[in-house]
Amino acid sequence: MSAAPASPQGVPWAGVGWVLPPSRVHHRVMPISDVIGELFSHIFLFGIVIALGVARAVAAAGRRP
Repeated sequence: MSAAPASPQGVPWAGVGWVLPPSRVHHRVMPISDVIGELFSHIFLFGIVIALGVARAVAAAGRRP
C-alpha cells in the first residue's frame, strides 16, 4: 500500500486543487424539510455512536474488580 503523496510543504494532499474559491460556491437557503432531515440524520448517527460508547464504558466498568 503506497502512502499519500506529500506536497513540498510536507502536508499530504496540500495544493492538489481541492480548494474552491468563494466566487464558485453558490449559496442558497435550504428548504426547511432538508434542514430537518439533516438535523435528524446527524442526531441519529451521533446517537448511535454515543450509545455504543456508553454501552462499552458500562460493560468495562462492570468487569473491573
